[in-house]
Amino acid sequence: MATYAGTILFTQLNHNLFIMIKSMRLAGALLLFVAAVSCKKDDPITPVVTDTYEAGVYVTSEGAFPSGSGSLSYLNRQNGSFVQHLFEQANGRPLGNTTQTMAHWNNTGIIVVNNGNKLELVNLTDFKSTGEITGFELPSRIAVANNKAYVTEWVIFGGNGRLKVVDMASGTVTATLPTGVFPDAILAYQGNIYVANSNSNQVLVLNTATDTYTDTIEVGDWPNSFAVDADGFVWVLCGGQPSFVGTATEASLWKLDGTITPAHIDLGLETSPTDLCANADRTKLYYSMQGKVYEHNRLSLFPSTTTVVDRNFYAIGFDPVTGYFYGTDAGDFNSAGKLMKYDLAFTAVDSFYTGVAPGSIYFK
Repeated sequence: MATYAGTILFTQLNHNLFIMIKSMRLAGALLLFVAAVSCKKDDPITPVVTDTYEAGVYVTSEGAFPSGSGSLSYLNRQNGSFVQHLFEQANGRPLGNTTQTMAHWNNTGIIVVNNGNKLELVNLTDFKSTGEITGFELPSRIAVANNKAYVTEWVIFGGNGRLKVVDMASGTVTATLPTGVFPDAILAYQGNIYVANSNSNQVLVLNTATDTYTDTIEVGDWPNSFAVDADGFVWVLCGGQPSFVGTATEASLWKLDGTITPAHIDLGLETSPTDLCANADRTKLYYSMQGKVYEHNRLSLFPSTTTVVDRNFYAIGFDPVTGYFYGTDAGDFNSAGKLMKYDLAFTAVDSFYTGVAPGSIYFK
C-alpha cells in the first residue's frame, strides 16, 4: 500500500507495520482499517465444542489496533467443527496484543504475542494455558527444531533485530543472536534455521546443533516467506523494496540451490508478492500477488502466468494432511475476518468467522 498514510503508519505503529509488510497488495485496506478503528464491531462468537485440539487448522488473528484483542480460532479437519476465539473461551482471557503466529512442541502449542512480548503456551488437549515465556521485544515468527524454539524479534523499527533460542523443556532462553533489520520469516529445515531480514536482501542460515550462523545468502530485496519443494530446495519470495521507502526494486522468487549466486525469477516492479507456500506434495509453489494466487512450477525459472484463485487474501496455506487450500480475508481489519476453505480443484467449499485480522494459518 504505497500511500502517504501507509508510510506514516509504517514508521509509527507496530500493528500497522505488520499489515504493511504482509499485504501491500491490498490497496486501500489499511486506510479502511484506520477509518474503522473508532467504531469497532462486535465479533460473532461461536460456542466452544466438546473436543480436543491436538491436530487441525489453527488461525491466529492479530486483533483490532490498539485494543489488543488478538485471538486464535480452530478447525477440526475430521468432524468439521470450528471454534472462534478458542483461547479466550478455554482460559477466560484474551491472548493479548498482537497475536502473530503459532507452532508446537510435543503436545504444547506455542503462540507468539507480538506487542505482548511473550510466548503463550497451551496444552493442545484442552487448550488451557500452561504458562508464558517473557522477555521478548516484538517477537514475530517462530520455528521449532531439536526441542528448541527459534523466535525472530523486530526489537526496534529501523534498527537491527534478533533471533532468540528457547529451550522448550525448561522454558528458558539459551541464546540471543543478532540479525539484520526487521527479521521476520523463519524456516526450520534439515538441521538449519533460515531467517529472512525482511528490510534488506539477506537470508541468514543457522546450524541448530551449535546455534551459530553458518552462512549469509544475498537474495532480492525484502524477503518475506519461505517454502521447500519436493526436490528439497528452499525457495525465498522477495517483495522488492516499495517506492514509499525509496527507489522501487523488482519483486523476485529465489531458489537456494547451493550456488554462490542462487537462481532467481524477476516478478516485476510494485507487484508486492507475499506468502510463498507449497502444496501438500510440494510439487508446486504458490504465492499471493496483486489480488490473485499464482501457481509456480518448481522446475521452471520463468515467471508464472497461472492463477488458481482470483481474490485477495491476508494469509494463505495448504493443509499437508488433506491437501486443501486455505486463505484468510481480513475484511476491514476491525471486525471479524474469515477463514476460507478450497478443495483440490480450488473451488470454495466452506468459510468460517475468525477474530479480527486473521494473519497466519498453522497446520498440525
